[in-house]
Amino acid sequence: MISFDLAYELTLGAFCAALRSDTRAAVRFVEPSFREGMLVTGALYVPSAMAALALGPAWQTMYVVDFEPTPAGLLAMGAAQTVALVALYVAGYLLGARAISAGRGRTLTAVFAVGWTLLLAMIFGVLWRRAFTVTTYAGFWAPGRSFDITWGAKDALLGGPLMKVLVAAGALNVAALVVLTRHLRAAGSRSRHPAL
Repeated sequence: MISFDLAYELTLGAFCAALRSDTRAAVRFVEPSFREGMLVTGALYVPSAMAALALGPAWQTMYVVDFEPTPAGLLAMGAAQTVALVALYVAGYLLGARAISAGRGRTLTAVFAVGWTLLLAMIFGVLWRRAFTVTTYAGFWAPGRSFDITWGAKDALLGGPLMKVLVAAGALNVAALVVLTRHLRAAGSRSRHPAL
């Protein structure tokens, strides 16, 4: 769902900014932490968001937009989604770099923690029907609609094809973040201690 995706990209940008080798230096978009985070966005996150859009276009918008999944519509929505994801990554990187260089890294971490808690409570608590149902816009809003979310139920996220894509994408993103963190920390250590 796009709200989660956008929040993830904002967080990824701030996370990558925290891995800069010199957090006091001016922000440059050629830094390894920016480039490698952008690689995670472009190579992993954007394709997984596109797969979610293709498998559940109405789900991706949380049934707010009556979106018809025509080829042209998917292309337009996919392009808009990609631009928004990249823009939020860049915004997160700038926000993170500025907060950390100003000594407000802990405050930023607290804001992200509260923001994620509220977002997840909203998505999976208040809006659970939208989060756990994968159907068309018309199907979601049909009068008398049953919201059976048991494993493998018709139109349920749990056990469906979209869930498989989301689990695989989540695993790939976690693995990429672990590799990214280790690589950038090692590179930062070498730049601070070139003799090592």
